[in-house]
Amino acid sequence: MFNEENMRVSSQPMARGFMTQVFAWMFAGLGLSAATSYFFSLEVNPALFQLAQRSVFLLLIAQIGIVFYYSFSWKSLSFQMSGLLFITYSLLTGVIFSPLLHIYTTASLLQVLAVTAVTFGVMAVYGWVTNFDLSQLHSLLFMALVGVVVSMLANTFFFQSDSVSLVISFIGVLLFTVLIAYHVQQLKHISHMHVESSEMRAKLALMGALQLYLAVINLFLFLLRILGRRR
Repeated sequence: MFNEENMRVSSQPMARGFMTQVFAWMFAGLGLSAATSYFFSLEVNPALFQLAQRSVFLLLIAQIGIVFYYSFSWKSLSFQMSGLLFITYSLLTGVIFSPLLHIYTTASLLQVLAVTAVTFGVMAVYGWVTNFDLSQLHSLLFMALVGVVVSMLANTFFFQSDSVSLVISFIGVLLFTVLIAYHVQQLKHISHMHVESSEMRAKLALMGALQLYLAVINLFLFLLRILGRRR
């Protein structure tokens, strides 16, 4: 997704400021999703909750469309448009996740959130400090991601097995745990590149934030399926 060959160089690397932007955008997106989930929850706004549930399929299609469009067009988009797409995606995620506040106990959600945060922190540090080249795992991670998606769809529409769902969840936790380290290491390399355009630097940070945001969100969901306690 990132291509050094298409970037102009300058005498100043992005370094620390770049990762600060990445994490700022990621946490902003996660916070926005959490706030939106609460606002659209059944207990807070029953009418909005019902409206969101009736439109959930359209919301999912919109999310998929944003990810694909942004993934293939981020270089040509302005930073303002890129930011708008990221914010829109975060809002949609919050709306779609609003039923979780009704399905799972508050204590359970907070516990899983804590586990997710600790896992993210550990794997982010590992991805930053390790000397092992995680890019070697790129093909394996991609195939695993495709396998998880296909397995989830097959189980949802055909098998509907709780045992299969649990196995998929464990695989998903492992996959997105490794992906966090992989993305952080990739972003570390990018942070030491020399990029002349300030807008390109900002767009690179935003793209990195989206990748980490997606990894954290999916890790949280799979952990919730394993550890979550229903009401």
